[in-house]
Amino acid sequence: MLTLPQTLLEWKLYKESATPFWESLRPFFEEHGYVLWHDEHGFARPRDYPDAIRAKDDYHEWIDYIGPNQSSMPIERKTLFPARTKDRKDVMIRIVARGEQGQEHVKILKHLAETDVEKQHVLPLLELLERDDMVFAVFPFVGSNDLNGWFQDLGEVFDFLRQVFEAFAFLHEHRIAHRDYGAGEVLLNFAGDRWGLDSQMEDPASKPWSWRKSFEVCYWITDFELSVQFDADSEPSSRLVQGIPTAAWGHTDQDYRKELAPESLEEDPYCPFKADVYQVGFCAFEIFCKIQTTEPLRQLLWEMRHPNPHLRPTFAQAVGRLQQVRADLSAEALAEAVEEAYCNPNASHILPENIIDPFEDVRFKESSAEQAEPELRANEASGELSVI
Repeated sequence: MLTLPQTLLEWKLYKESATPFWESLRPFFEEHGYVLWHDEHGFARPRDYPDAIRAKDDYHEWIDYIGPNQSSMPIERKTLFPARTKDRKDVMIRIVARGEQGQEHVKILKHLAETDVEKQHVLPLLELLERDDMVFAVFPFVGSNDLNGWFQDLGEVFDFLRQVFEAFAFLHEHRIAHRDYGAGEVLLNFAGDRWGLDSQMEDPASKPWSWRKSFEVCYWITDFELSVQFDADSEPSSRLVQGIPTAAWGHTDQDYRKELAPESLEEDPYCPFKADVYQVGFCAFEIFCKIQTTEPLRQLLWEMRHPNPHLRPTFAQAVGRLQQVRADLSAEALAEAVEEAYCNPNASHILPENIIDPFEDVRFKESSAEQAEPELRANEASGELSVI
């Protein structure tokens, strides 16, 4: 008889295919109206594939000349499995808790579900399902930003950054630190066929292939497995964490596969909100490092990954500065093509040509020290840290 992993970590780190675990739960999910997709040699597809196209819902769009995605995906993460409702709407089911493991994740998901969904830019939660000591979260089946083509122009880049920054400003306002941001944590409401998109990108002159201009694109932050939420009545100075995000898994910094804020490698407790700023800024600069038309944007992204956490802007400040930079650009500048420069966000820092690293520039250091001094003095006087 099949025995399910006894802990969430065992499920996550299981070395063989986790499909048998999910298959054993198929009757449970069908009782709640969800039919699991079938695993065909490591590739998941709905039972009625390829005859029945997924039904429209509020969480995805496609373009007529590209067509809808045929609802298929490789099974790569043990804790995720796709499903389809009886009215052909596709969803993603994730085991988020087993026993005591994952309860913080559940608490955060419940909190976000009770807030203003329109303002948060966080992947919506459709439902939580409980079976014994397991909790499963049901989300819309949506697209991944890093798999759906490059940005056509600078205006699309600003829209992407604005929504990501606003998402984190919202999370931090609610005392939630993500702690595990990478390019893969951004999803979006596009479900166009991948092969159709690729063919359009190969010959962009044939059709206006920038699908981002065909509808209002929504970007969502996801994956709060390692996140932490502090109580509303907690002292700001107590909102600290210690160690790398996956320390509880027995990981070292060599095991963690995303960029770490420098302070997370130290023994002392640190502010996870400032570490969020670092991870987002690092990824953003690595992705958009070749943008030459707007130096203030690159300067903002550099400051977000400053080695001194007190010199990083908050996300509320970053949103304001981003909007000001955009407002200062002409329509012609926003329509300029953006050179694709995406590289592995976990790679070593890649410094573009003709730019001075501000962390090595004496003038920048002096200016930064002057800017930080009032904040540091205020923190020392109040005994608090600036966390959001």
